[in-house]
Amino acid sequence: MKILLPTDFSENSLKSIDYAIFIFGDKEVQYHLLHTFEIISTRTSVGIGELKSEMEKQADEHLVKLANELIKKHPQIKLSLEYKYGALSDLIHQNQKEDYDFIVMGTKGSSGLKEVFLGSNTWDVIANTNIPVLSVPQMVDFKQDIKLLFAIDPYNLPSKKVIEILLKMEEYTSFDINILVIKNNGDFKLNEINELFKGIRFNLIMAENEDVEEAIEIYQQKKHIDLLVMVNQKRSFWENLFHNSITKKLTFHSKSPLLTIKD
Repeated sequence: MKILLPTDFSENSLKSIDYAIFIFGDKEVQYHLLHTFEIISTRTSVGIGELKSEMEKQADEHLVKLANELIKKHPQIKLSLEYKYGALSDLIHQNQKEDYDFIVMGTKGSSGLKEVFLGSNTWDVIANTNIPVLSVPQMVDFKQDIKLLFAIDPYNLPSKKVIEILLKMEEYTSFDINILVIKNNGDFKLNEINELFKGIRFNLIMAENEDVEEAIEIYQQKKHIDLLVMVNQKRSFWENLFHNSITKKLTFHSKSPLLTIKD
């Protein structure tokens, strides 16, 4: 297992690192700490080259300090460190061949998914990578038995690849899996859903709601969900959620991490 941990050394990103180690453990996982930085403009007498060198020096010092703190808490942890100049989402997109299993990063959101997606590094990364992204809000609860809500489009089911990603994650932590099927007036085959999740213990929840965001919010609160899973599928009702509908008010529970998988 190989996990990328972008960090800007903020409280949000440090909390996401702690959560990643809590979920995946500290023995059989290779964690890669990545700090990126940019120089937008400079109006000082200091040249850009000199400023960049100073930022690199600070990045190296902060990364080493963070690594030492993590090793002190988790003596068996496997860590690698890196700092790069450039936008985080661009650098991740350019290096997708690194074969990371997951990217885990923090979000500021006090107002839920709207903060996760809009104007944030997190959404930029989600939009520009095929790697599953686990977004962790600062107020996340660390629970041993995680209640997972996976909302699916019954008319455009996710591929087996998505299920395999969930099963890979479940090797490191325990899930109470709840599958939320949001249906409209069309017919769908329940047996195809059962076949997709064959061999997996799950609770099936059927919901009729034209507003996808509202349906997810209702069951997220009703079931006290700890982790929300969403699949970014083209040509489906998710496409609006990840593009045109992204400006809608999303008021999901801010303590719930979000796992986004591109299919």
